[in-house]
Amino acid sequence: MNSQGLWNERFTLNSRELQKYLKYIFNGHLVFVMIIALGGLGYYYSEWVKTLDSSFPAALIISIVLGILMTRSPVSTFLKEADMVFLLALETKLTGYFKRSIILSLVLQSFLLSIVFIVSMPMYSKVTNAGSTEFLTILGLMIITKCINIGIHWYVLKYQEKSTSRIDALIRLVLNIVLLYFALANVNILLIIAPFILLSALLVYYKKSTRTK
Repeated sequence: MNSQGLWNERFTLNSRELQKYLKYIFNGHLVFVMIIALGGLGYYYSEWVKTLDSSFPAALIISIVLGILMTRSPVSTFLKEADMVFLLALETKLTGYFKRSIILSLVLQSFLLSIVFIVSMPMYSKVTNAGSTEFLTILGLMIITKCINIGIHWYVLKYQEKSTSRIDALIRLVLNIVLLYFALANVNILLIIAPFILLSALLVYYKKSTRTK
């Protein structure tokens, strides 16, 4: 069994299927309508941003939206139901397969996070007068934190109890929102490090506790 070959095959098949459906969904007329709608939304958004002042809670709103996206960290494995039978005996040899799935999930979700953050930047800059340095620093922190969230979620998947997944998601949601809010509010660096350390500690804990699962 070549785990890399299997992953490449599954990724290619999934991409072809996705392209087939997208071809019908995003036909010429729909794309034209979407361009007009996005242009209109962009114009009204830019005009709305001009009305904001320093009292607007931009940091809180952005941290809640991005915190939800940060917490939701599914891993695209491209596995099928029959794999539970046919690949079970090869589970220990699929480490490379799952690593590629985790990396792909990180890239795609980091891209979505970046897009949402870029869209929110005009609002954030208008309220706080933040520049490109702050933007790049927070973006880097977000991607690193997203990597930790995906790692935690991956290990939590090994638990059979659904309550573990719910509790983990709630804890990570709170920590992610607090971390992002402290970063966006430009508070003391120690306050930013504290939730980051707690998330890292969760990752280490779940990794150790699932070694035998």
